[in-house]
Amino acid sequence: VFRAARDGAAPEPVAASPGAEISPPDPGADSGADLAGPGRVRYRTAARSHDRAVGWVVAEGPEAPWAGSAVRVVADCVALAFENEALHEANEARVRQLLAVQRVGREMTSTLDLERLLRMVVGEAAGLTGADAGAVYLRVPGSERLALAAWTGREPARREVEVGYGIPGWVARDGRPLRVVDRGRPDAPVAERRNHLAVPLLSEGETLGVLALEARGPNPFTPTHEEILSIFAAQAAKAIEATQFFRQIREERDLRDAILSVTPNGVVALDARRRVVLMNPAARRLLEVREPPEGNPVERYLGPAPVLEALGRIVEGDSDLEQVPVDLGSGPGLRHLLVSMVPMGEAPPRGATVIVQDLTERRRLDERVQRMARLASIGQLAAGIAHEIRNPLTGMAISLDVLAEEPGLGEGGRGLVADMHAEIDRLEALIRGLLDFARPQPVEARPMRMAKALEWHRTFEKQCGRKGVRFALDLGPNPKIQGDPEKLKQLFLNLAINALEVTPEGGEIRIGVARAGDDWVRVTVEDTGPGMDAETLAHAFDPFFTTKNEGTGLGLSIAHSIVEQHGGRIDVESEPGRGTRFTVDLPAHGAAAGREGG
Repeated sequence: VFRAARDGAAPEPVAASPGAEISPPDPGADSGADLAGPGRVRYRTAARSHDRAVGWVVAEGPEAPWAGSAVRVVADCVALAFENEALHEANEARVRQLLAVQRVGREMTSTLDLERLLRMVVGEAAGLTGADAGAVYLRVPGSERLALAAWTGREPARREVEVGYGIPGWVARDGRPLRVVDRGRPDAPVAERRNHLAVPLLSEGETLGVLALEARGPNPFTPTHEEILSIFAAQAAKAIEATQFFRQIREERDLRDAILSVTPNGVVALDARRRVVLMNPAARRLLEVREPPEGNPVERYLGPAPVLEALGRIVEGDSDLEQVPVDLGSGPGLRHLLVSMVPMGEAPPRGATVIVQDLTERRRLDERVQRMARLASIGQLAAGIAHEIRNPLTGMAISLDVLAEEPGLGEGGRGLVADMHAEIDRLEALIRGLLDFARPQPVEARPMRMAKALEWHRTFEKQCGRKGVRFALDLGPNPKIQGDPEKLKQLFLNLAINALEVTPEGGEIRIGVARAGDDWVRVTVEDTGPGMDAETLAHAFDPFFTTKNEGTGLGLSIAHSIVEQHGGRIDVESEPGRGTRFTVDLPAHGAAAGREGG
């Protein structure tokens, strides 16, 4: 008994009677009988299954009328045995493949990494079918193109395929599997044949992509391969869709988190029970939340009654937009917030999105602009008045000089003249201050170290010692700025003297210099004096405003003007009983703190 070879080679022997030496038949020969020797006949009959020769039965012996029929009966039995064997092997292979499909299905649902999943899909598909190479193409959203997403074995020549072109494109267009058997050229080696099998990756009737395999050699893909691969592709499509959906959700979440993390406004999402679902970093900073807020009632962080009343109207569906100004903290830590609320959902009770805007800096800028406008108008008025007063004063001073030279003027009269001269000099000093404030001299800026503007500190420290006040100076890195040394000396000495005048015995004055970012140098002047209330603080830089019994009230106005001339900014923080702190920011030399030279 011989088994037919698939590649057209000589049949392979399967079984023989003891001692038999029978040559295999020619695969192309018909059934029949030939003389094998004197009085002997060789009978050969093909064992056929479904009109295909699956083997041969060859017998030699004495010629007998029944011998041919007996060989045909044996051939039919052999064909049936071969067919049963093939069915058994096919069933076993199918069971193994289905078990493998089930195993791979579990593995595919265990990962949410799309690239890893696609590599697993194409690798396992090749293993299930014995393919030499394979590729997964995914449809490019919104186009008629397939993009190569993963492969095994030989890398495909094209990384993109148009729908409708080539084997993957045809399968993507029609949504049906396709098997291609390469019969090969008569003169080409069998090993060069390329057989193809491609199945669509379908999800709810839509083609996500195509799984394409290639097998080299004489053994093409079978209908069983196609069936198994279709089952596998259905599972793979669901896993790919789930992973793509997860990736989309993750990307949307990452984008949302990125936006919420960089926005300066606080964002708080609430459910219908007013419990926090989400709170971004800006909201945690503005509301000073130091615990995980999720699940806590919003009243824990936004407690003012007007806010809660407005939130109630949003939740109950009585309003679609509420805005409430809120002041949190006190003193230097006072923050002006605007809390805006909009609903989430349709039917009440609804959730809400709360937007918290910090208007503190905007409020300060508005106040600064108003202050500058006020100073400008007062300066113009002061300059006009100063000129009008200076001329009569000059005449009065001349008249007093003439009067002092009168021979009949007694000592009492000369004393009065001297007192009047002193008062005129005081008025002249006031006028000079007015003119300095109204029409400041141009700044003669040049590169300088901060120590140059504070070189008076040793003399000032002695003054503090005489009053029993401690003085501390920290120059830090002594950064370089672009400034006018004389004007800056006037600025900081004025602030220091003001601090000394209000600091009681046993108190302390501190001056510190530090970098504030790359482009600024910050100087702070702090004292432990009585501090200022809110009303005094609001008018600190106004000209002619003073809380002293003596003085013109122009010192801080001139200081403000000097800072503005240097392109800087000055601010003051104070509370009654907690002292005062002036902060002056000046542009660093070259507008970069790290580029200072020697």
